[in-house]
Amino acid sequence: MGSGNFQSGCLDRLEENIDQAGYSHSAARLLTALWFENENYAKLAQSSISRPDIFSNPILLPRVALAQVIVQDDLDGYLPDRSLSSNQFFILSERLRKLGRSEGARVSLEIALKIDNGWESALDRSLAAFWVGRARQNDQQWDMARGAYQLALPGFLKEASPVGMEYASYTYVRLATIAQIQNDYQLAANYYEMSIRIGPQWGGFLQYVDFLMAEGKPGSEIYSTLLQLCNGELQNDPYIWSGAILALREKGFLGYARRILDVVPTVLIDDPEIMAQQGLLEEKQGYYDTAYNIYLSLYQQAKLNGGVSEIAEWAAHLGNVLLLQDRPEQAQGYLEEAVLTDPTVYWYWYALGDTFQKMGRTEDARSAYQQALTLNPEYLPAKQALEEIGIP
Repeated sequence: MGSGNFQSGCLDRLEENIDQAGYSHSAARLLTALWFENENYAKLAQSSISRPDIFSNPILLPRVALAQVIVQDDLDGYLPDRSLSSNQFFILSERLRKLGRSEGARVSLEIALKIDNGWESALDRSLAAFWVGRARQNDQQWDMARGAYQLALPGFLKEASPVGMEYASYTYVRLATIAQIQNDYQLAANYYEMSIRIGPQWGGFLQYVDFLMAEGKPGSEIYSTLLQLCNGELQNDPYIWSGAILALREKGFLGYARRILDVVPTVLIDDPEIMAQQGLLEEKQGYYDTAYNIYLSLYQQAKLNGGVSEIAEWAAHLGNVLLLQDRPEQAQGYLEEAVLTDPTVYWYWYALGDTFQKMGRTEDARSAYQQALTLNPEYLPAKQALEEIGIP
């Protein structure tokens, strides 16, 4: 008998005898585990009502409560047992999320927030509210999402740690998106700016520029808005300058990106964040020799500091800029170093494929393009490259 049939047979036997007097708590625990495995919340909820004597075990209570709320679809009417804590449901949510049980994970967090007692930390409470907000936003339940995000913010801000500031910044971006959808454009702008001020390394620069463009703002006004942010209280933070340059460059405002770069405070010119954005801008504007020299300096710094991902990143950029100069033989070494150092980045493989293709090594190029697609199946340039050389 297969394991699936054996499990099914055990489950049937246990369910048949559940109403017998003297039914054991251990059997209830086994049934609860099996029903949870099969997401049979209705069975668990029904049995907990018919046999409260065996399903009131403290070990089972969080799962029983979750099943009841899911089946009844009535969080407002749920009256939590006083013995339960928010932390129990927070932990349960983590387990369900890892299993891909998104509904159970969300409801667990909502129960945790309703109990609102016995958290491991204030950060956990804010994370729970953030994840509930994200789930509600994905379901386009804008008001519920906004409420959850607003509940999350105070804990993130009070935490004042890098993790707290990162999540606070993300939360402001999500609040801005909702305000934009609900046509409250001034509030959206305020939220985008708060996301940048709270944590410029995570702030919504790109989303803010998209928003301003959607509002019909010309490049000159977008530039002025970002420059004003850069010259504010965070003017000595390299991330606020690099974020502004990146957003303008990515959205095609190359001249304005250059103007931001030209007024970066002198003390920040040699900061790796600023150098990185300068190199990418030089490359975008076709100044390949300048870009190469900047990338080489960043690559050498990464080698000294031992940052594996940074070594791979700047090796890849060195190879790519050499490729743009039609120097594939020199590009090959850097790009091979990049994929060997960090084989998880799809565009490294794509650039290596282009290098092999320019060298006439079609099979090697095909292999590299296929690896890029394995890492990112939606990457159109790799698909087109494979079509051009032919897929065997």
